[in-house]
Amino acid sequence: MAGILVVEDDEIMATLLGAELESKGHSVRLAFDATKAVVMAQEQRPDLMLLDFRLPTGDGSTVYEVLHKNYPDNMPPVIFISAMEPLNIVPSLPKGPSIRLLFKPIDMRRLQDVMRELLSANNVT
Repeated sequence: MAGILVVEDDEIMATLLGAELESKGHSVRLAFDATKAVVMAQEQRPDLMLLDFRLPTGDGSTVYEVLHKNYPDNMPPVIFISAMEPLNIVPSLPKGPSIRLLFKPIDMRRLQDVMRELLSANNVT
């Protein structure tokens, strides 16, 4: 299954997401701030990232930009997650075919569908 990096500053939510994804057979790593997310993704490229938009030490958009410079032709798909109002987040969201946005609270069935779509497009099961 896929290697997933969950980046979420709410440690309880991150742990619950991680446990749910692991129960589906995925390998999950957790980061709780922007700096750690960049370090972890550079150490081991994930197959997919779940990336909170608002984080300590930066925001999800900045994490994406830094990693995109490191993986210009091989950037992992990213599902941004946020509790912010759509009008506040959409204008600053990176654009691309492997970027999605889901709002909190997260519907796990919808998350699984989006993950399956992005992973299959990148030939990962």
